[in-house]
Amino acid sequence: MNELLTKDQILAADDCPFEIVQVPEWKGAVRVQALTGHARELYDRSLANSAGTVEDFKTKLVAYSLTDAAGKPIFTLDDVNELRKKSNAALERVFEVADRLSKITAIELEQTAKN
Repeated sequence: MNELLTKDQILAADDCPFEIVQVPEWKGAVRVQALTGHARELYDRSLANSAGTVEDFKTKLVAYSLTDAAGKPIFTLDDVNELRKKSNAALERVFEVADRLSKITAIELEQTAKN
C-alpha cells in the first residue's frame, strides 16, 4: 500500500500540466495551462449570463488558460471582447488544448448554464 500524502506534499505537487502550442496565425507560440481549481470556479461562474445561456465559453477558456513562462495568466475576463476579435482558427487551436488539459466537457458546460 502506498503511503498517504501529507498536506505539504499535496500543496507542493506540480499538478497543472501545460503545453506549448504553435499558433501560426499569431506567428509564434503560447503556453496553455490546465485550469487550477480556483480558475475553474471563476470560469464556470463567468459562463452563465442573465438569460441562463453559456456565453463565450471558448474565448473565456482561452483567456483563463494562456499563461506566461511562470504560469501566471496573461489575460483576464476584461480581455475577452478583444480576444474574440482574433482568428477563429487560432482561438480554436488554443481552445482544443485548453479543453483537453482542463477536462471540460459539453455536458459540464450545459450543467453550468442550467445552474
